[in-house]
Formats: sequence, C-alpha cells, structure tokens
Amino acid sequence: PVVLFGTRDLDRQVDDRDRFFGQLSRRITVRLDLNDWARDGGDEPVRPLFTVAEIQKIFETQGQVRLSSDGVATLYKIANSEGHGGMGLARTMFLIAAQAAKARSKPVTAALLMQVLYELRGKKRLVRQIENAMDHVPEFTNQKRAAG
Repeated sequence: PVVLFGTRDLDRQVDDRDRFFGQLSRRITVRLDLNDWARDGGDEPVRPLFTVAEIQKIFETQGQVRLSSDGVATLYKIANSEGHGGMGLARTMFLIAAQAAKARSKPVTAALLMQVLYELRGKKRLVRQIENAMDHVPEFTNQKRAAG
C-alpha cells in the first residue's frame, strides 16, 4: 500500500477521472479531508484539527525548549488555520524559533514565532493573510477531541 498525505492540491494532481482511463483514481480507495472531519459536515469547525494539549506535547518534545502560553496559542492557531500550511508552517516556524530561543536560554514566545513568520514570508500582505486566517480559528472550550 501507498499512503499519500497532502492538501487538496495533491488530490487534484492525482485525479484522472476526467480522462479516459481513471487508473490512478480507482486505485485510491480512501480520501479524507481533515477539514471536513473538523467541521462534522457543516461550514464551521466543531472541533480543532489539533488541540492545545497536542500542540504543546508535539512541540515541547521536538525542540527541547520551553514554550510560553502565548507561543502555544500561536502555534495552535497556525496549525488549525486553513490554506496557509497548517501544521507544516507551524513546525517550520517552531524549529527556527526554537534554535533562537535555545541559544538565548529563553522560551519560544508568540512574538518570536511571529518574527520568524515575517522572516519566512517576507511580504506583509502574505503575513496579513495568515494573521487573518489565525483570527478565524475558533477558541474551543472543550479541547478534547470528540470521538468520530
């Protein structure tokens, strides 16, 4: 078996159903859009893709540095934002910020993460788009994932 993880772009790349054969499409048995899972079939998310506790566990063990509470909140919002890289962008931001924080014996903070984001994206317009997406990530009061 082959497992492919990716965005909807990857799904579109391997979609050959509109051609004569459809050989690749018929061999892909399961396609799961995690954003649909988080929405539970509706338009608005009912659960996060990643909880705050998961974000904290993932990143604190990865970088061997402390993570401030606002740093956790920033990574949570980035990881749960649609269309801007999600967990991949959050991981990249964290790894760069962790190196700087470790060198200074400081925790990874929201300010440091956002500084990294500006350095990575370079253009204020792109960063504003990401910040706008972050603003639309709902605060979930129940951070435990619903069975589903």
